[in-house]
Amino acid sequence: MASTSGGRRPSRPTFPPPPAPVRPKRKHVVDTYPDIPLKPSLKAKRRRISVQDNQQLTPHEINELQSAAKNLFLSDDLSQHLSLVGNFANSSVPRESQVKSLWNFCALRFPNSFSLMLAHLLNLSNHPSATRTHIVDLLHLTLTRFHGQDAPRFNQRVLASLKPLLLHVIQNLDESIPELPNFSQVAATIFVIEGWEELLDYVFDALQTEFESTQEKALRVLSRLPETRKECLGAYKFWWHNYESLVPIFLKLFDSADLNIRALTVDASVKLVRLLHQWKFDDEFDKLLQIMIRFLRDFHRDAQTHIVEQRMMDLAKGCTDHFLKRLNVVLGCFFQLVETIDDNTFIKCQSIEIIKILDDRNLSNFSKYHLDLSTESKRSILENCVRLMCRIADVPACYDLGTKHAEISGDYKLGMFLLVGLCLHSQQDILLPFAREMIPQYLNSEDWQKRHAGVTAFTAIGCVHETIMIEEAEKVINISLADPHRRVLFAAIDLIICLVKDFGKDQLKHLSKFVPRLVIIIRSSSIYPSIQLRATTAIHLLIANGADEEAVKSFLKDLMPVLLDLLEEDREFGKIATETLKSLAVSFPVYLLINTSVKLSKPYMMVDVDFISAVKTVASLKAFTSQALLEEKFMDDLSFIFLGPLLHQSLSLLKDVQPEALSQLCKLPQRVAGQFLSKTMPDLLQTLENAEPFTRKLLLKKSALACDLLTKFADRFPRKLEPWASSICPLLTSLIACTHPEAKIAAVRVLPSLLRS
Repeated sequence: MASTSGGRRPSRPTFPPPPAPVRPKRKHVVDTYPDIPLKPSLKAKRRRISVQDNQQLTPHEINELQSAAKNLFLSDDLSQHLSLVGNFANSSVPRESQVKSLWNFCALRFPNSFSLMLAHLLNLSNHPSATRTHIVDLLHLTLTRFHGQDAPRFNQRVLASLKPLLLHVIQNLDESIPELPNFSQVAATIFVIEGWEELLDYVFDALQTEFESTQEKALRVLSRLPETRKECLGAYKFWWHNYESLVPIFLKLFDSADLNIRALTVDASVKLVRLLHQWKFDDEFDKLLQIMIRFLRDFHRDAQTHIVEQRMMDLAKGCTDHFLKRLNVVLGCFFQLVETIDDNTFIKCQSIEIIKILDDRNLSNFSKYHLDLSTESKRSILENCVRLMCRIADVPACYDLGTKHAEISGDYKLGMFLLVGLCLHSQQDILLPFAREMIPQYLNSEDWQKRHAGVTAFTAIGCVHETIMIEEAEKVINISLADPHRRVLFAAIDLIICLVKDFGKDQLKHLSKFVPRLVIIIRSSSIYPSIQLRATTAIHLLIANGADEEAVKSFLKDLMPVLLDLLEEDREFGKIATETLKSLAVSFPVYLLINTSVKLSKPYMMVDVDFISAVKTVASLKAFTSQALLEEKFMDDLSFIFLGPLLHQSLSLLKDVQPEALSQLCKLPQRVAGQFLSKTMPDLLQTLENAEPFTRKLLLKKSALACDLLTKFADRFPRKLEPWASSICPLLTSLIACTHPEAKIAAVRVLPSLLRS
């Protein structure tokens, strides 16, 4: 080495050349880190492989198959080996023939020799791609059949010979690997059975090469490796000792020009992301996760939906528990996806689905993140949510009672979920311009889905910010109630209900003007029952919450007949109609009820009205009769109107009347009891007198019903029944002596009530 202490110095100093870049080497288990302690676990029980696939074989067939297998393994005839693979690939072979086939017998009885033979076949490069695929599938089937059940059946020497053969396939076949989907799983299975250090060395080095085909093969194998200690300790140690090198390698591979390599890098990164969070390496976790989601978004923009579809929910399902500690990072990534303005909605739905999962787990952080979004982000998300809400179908079955939301698509629900959450955490300076500019465009669209989305979005926004409702609600309702499509009409009625529930009387005075249009909807024969029921509910809420009195007076003439008609409908309609009538009695002066309900009820009740309909009317207007200010004249009119049709009908109809209907008659006020009994008791007594105990069984059944009615009258009007006691007792005595059991029991039941009265 030349000395530098003497002699003439050069005019320009010379610098040594830069050192050559050194690739990081994969750290082995014993290099730096101590062994990772294992959790104590029970030793897995060994179970012998059942030979149920060969139970149909006779001893003669077994001998033939054994002889054929021996000849196969000793033969060097390549065509004989390939014919066995062809037999496996023949999908038309029935199950019975498969059980007796040679390849099935070899895989069950001779897995070691059979696996070696298949590995040697793979190392021959002159096979067509389809043949190679079938060879790998057959090898994968042979290995997985015993892995986890009777892995010790694989000879250690055979595995030692199998590994270099398969590694040679990985190293030398550049173009065929993408066509062999199970090959990476074969490598992972052998790794789990016995470990495979050479494979890990190859994978680690291959990831750092510049050859895309080599990188692709390494990523395929790596994405198949287990990640937990329970699955495979060797693979877990590989991840643990090399994560510091793998993170920058993955980040570099994400910049590859090859789309397939980027997709495979996402697959391998999913495993590493879960482990990084498990090990509490938050910085590496955040960096890698953001890159992964950014590239999924890029795939989506490039219309590579098939790549995104498989990986988005896999990432969420596998990492949801780990995301909870890093919500700011995760929500930032997924909200960026939702902000993207384009027509492809798949990735937005997947992102909102993940946001919804996180919202269910950790609502406080989710709400806080909403507040931190920028104005531009919120507006973009609002537009995308309304677009998703346009993806809704119109199924006639959904208008049946009780099935309102049966057909609503997942896209609509996800858009509605995020829209409501965003409205709760946004200021008026964002929502008010959106409601004024965008929603009218949707309401004037020719597409009913857009009109429906506009009304629903306005409801979600307006129920949070009253200012928007006060200024715009009347206009939106006026347009939507005239919409020809039933779905939009339903949404408009829901908007009215939302306003009534969430705001006070300031809104009610504006909404009362829409009640006549709701009445038209109820009376229309072309409207679905669920929409009519919704309109009835809206009217009830308006009246119950104190609608404008003058407005109610103006439409009461049209409303009362509708409510009385609804009493004859099923339980839901009848219940709402009854509650609405009660609200009218409570909310308005009594003179209004006298001048409207009595006047309007006369023509209704004088038509052919059956017993049960009249009873329902009595029950529904019970609130009217309970008012202290009712005049005596009104009582007389009430008894005539509601009891007149009953008195004109024969009590022969009693056999068709339910006991609940009879009991409704006894709920009349005491003040009309005298008039009621004076008109009813003669018919009851006549029914009892016509009963002949031994011949007319039908009349006896009517008599039994008459006795039940007498019992109720005696309990309800004890003092008013006294004048009739002398006429009732002899008739009851004759009924007690009859042989008809129902009439006898009914007569006996009357006596205690009659004695008390």
